[in-house]
Amino acid sequence: MVETLEMARFRDALSLHRQWLNSQGGAGRQLSFDGIDLRGIDLHGTDLTEGSLPGVKLDGARLSKCDLSNANLASASFAAADLSDALLVKANLDYCRMADARLCRAKLFRASLFRTNLQRADLSGADLRHAYLAETDLSNTILRGAQFEGASIKKVRFAGASLSGVTGISSIRVAEIEVEIDGGNHMLTGAEARDWLNRLGGVGA
Repeated sequence: MVETLEMARFRDALSLHRQWLNSQGGAGRQLSFDGIDLRGIDLHGTDLTEGSLPGVKLDGARLSKCDLSNANLASASFAAADLSDALLVKANLDYCRMADARLCRAKLFRASLFRTNLQRADLSGADLRHAYLAETDLSNTILRGAQFEGASIKKVRFAGASLSGVTGISSIRVAEIEVEIDGGNHMLTGAEARDWLNRLGGVGA
């Protein structure tokens, strides 16, 4: 694809960000863009650790194996983006739009996912240990083999989600979830919510 001027500016800033990371802030400049349009960009394997990218548009972007640890990605859009094997450890993903995104084996350890839209996303094998999920939309999401040890779950929508083989359900802090039962959506709380997750999770729950 032909890269836009915004994409060119972003790539120029990446070299300064690498200097900033390598010098622990002594040289270069931290990556900081608000709302920049990077739709469709190929950033496979790029180190974006601690980048400040609120509201960035990355729909359809290739971000596989990117390091976005400790990045501020609040309100960013990742619709149909490829984030497989990406590092999102302690990333701020609050209010993100990630519908149809590919997050297979992504590391979301201690990530914040407040009101994040993950409808139909593929999170198979993802690491969600100690992640914060509140009012998160996981409707029709693939979560097969995902790790949930120590996660905090409050008012999360699981309607239509595939949870086979998830681990760590017994250790999650679950307050309330919305699930699909007999064709209708229902709110479950406390032990009832955990029992539902255990039944769907199966092996390793």
